[in-house]
Amino acid sequence: MPRYALVLYPQNPELLIEDKTALLRELVDIGLIDKTIPGEKSAWYAGEQFVSLISFLGCSPYVRFAPDEECSRFTYISWQTLDSEPALHAGENLKPPRCPECKTAAESRLANDYQLDKELTCSQCLQSFPLQQWSWRQSACYAKETIWIWEVFEGEAVPGDVVMKVLEKQTNTRWSYCYIAVSEQTQ
Repeated sequence: MPRYALVLYPQNPELLIEDKTALLRELVDIGLIDKTIPGEKSAWYAGEQFVSLISFLGCSPYVRFAPDEECSRFTYISWQTLDSEPALHAGENLKPPRCPECKTAAESRLANDYQLDKELTCSQCLQSFPLQQWSWRQSACYAKETIWIWEVFEGEAVPGDVVMKVLEKQTNTRWSYCYIAVSEQTQ
């Protein structure tokens, strides 16, 4: 069974945050993240205000904040940084992207098949555009920096305005979000 995540990413795919200290401090201050998870690199337990900062869309979501005897999966936040080029972050739930010009959906491919492309050519209008300009319909993102909120299913929750404003203020760029289902084999 795949693991699901709500993924936050900057709209500027080239953004590389050299010093994350101030941003992490602010995410702790607003209560999105708490203590680091022992033995994990760049991963934090959800903070005390998590459920007020991430808006769950159902009537009564069940959020597990720590592993227990029944289940080792729980909601936590991790940060992934690519030091090289931006990359497409996608998973099992990838939808065919739509052309930025004519909105035609590209042919359906596996996420790994897009990794080699820097741009895609639309089969309808025949124009080519960089990957980051295509509409991935909230099923992928193209970036160097990503914040993963684990165990949030596709469409189950959205980041609140406070979180998005903190990210924008600290990085001087707008952020967006998508949902990614990661298979157990690719983790």
